[in-house]
Amino acid sequence: MGYTLIFLTFGISTIAIMKLVAFFIARKSQHPVDSRFLYMTPILCPRSHGESFDIQIKNSDLIFELIFSTLGLILAHNYLNIFFNAFTEVLFLKPYILLVFIYFFTLFLGANLRIVASLFKIASPRIHNQPYLSQSLSEFWGKRWNVWVRNWLGYLGKYLAPKRTYLRYFLIFLISGIFHELMVNLPYFLYTGNVLFGSMIAYFMIQFLGICLDKAFLKNVTSLRYIFMWLVLFAPAPLFMNEAVIRFFGFN
Repeated sequence: MGYTLIFLTFGISTIAIMKLVAFFIARKSQHPVDSRFLYMTPILCPRSHGESFDIQIKNSDLIFELIFSTLGLILAHNYLNIFFNAFTEVLFLKPYILLVFIYFFTLFLGANLRIVASLFKIASPRIHNQPYLSQSLSEFWGKRWNVWVRNWLGYLGKYLAPKRTYLRYFLIFLISGIFHELMVNLPYFLYTGNVLFGSMIAYFMIQFLGICLDKAFLKNVTSLRYIFMWLVLFAPAPLFMNEAVIRFFGFN
């Protein structure tokens, strides 16, 4: 319980930092936002601040999304625990298999936040845009995975490097890695004393290199581009699904 509380505290604090940075940058840019931006959790990108009020969402769609993600999360957690207990010889596959669990967890979290936001008449897009339909690594990170944070990081990247595309990509993935270090590896270190620093940054730097290779060499090679995407996402999985994440979700 103590570890979970520390983990959640750092997660919420990191998101708050993201919001504050975006807020102050937006106040000086062509995408001004008002103070509501700070407490509207699903909306992380100043550029989409106004657009979020124009999204039309049916309550039935929100309820379906919540039910689907909740059932997926419960089934994945229970059956994966049974699977790992029964087949201890495949525990080396745990980080790779648990990436699927992360999808249901983030979907569940996103659905709940969207419902809370809707109670305050605030509409927001789904956290993911069917990432399993991605055809390339660029499409996965650029259009489909974690739309909320992607919008914010893309906005910040353009602010820091408006004319240098690959520098912008580097900064986006570096910042993402740093935030994951703060959310995951730092609280784990404070609670256990075990050092995992660098794993999250390493994972996202691999994604950056993958994006560079994807854009430079694979634009016209559809089948290879698809295989390359899943290889880059899953091969370094132990860096992301490390001991801290596995322990938080109760799979240790």
